[in-house]
Amino acid sequence: MLCAADNLQNNHNSLLSMLFTGFAHHRLIITKVGDIMDQMSEEDRQRILESSPVGTFALMSAVIGGMVIAWLFLYYGVFLPRG
Repeated sequence: MLCAADNLQNNHNSLLSMLFTGFAHHRLIITKVGDIMDQMSEEDRQRILESSPVGTFALMSAVIGGMVIAWLFLYYGVFLPRG
């Protein structure tokens, strides 16, 4: 029969195995990306390096827009009504 200490040890081992499996998975992804980069032509690499980070700009715009909306809500919805 398993006691609480055995169960805790089993959970600890499974957490460690999940962590190391995750690290191995990321290492595998990085290796695959490296392989893809090795197979790309020089023109493709140059095109990627010269392109703008559109996703980053979209994310920044969304965050800034959310902050402006929150500020307007606080100013007009909380501060001004209280005088």
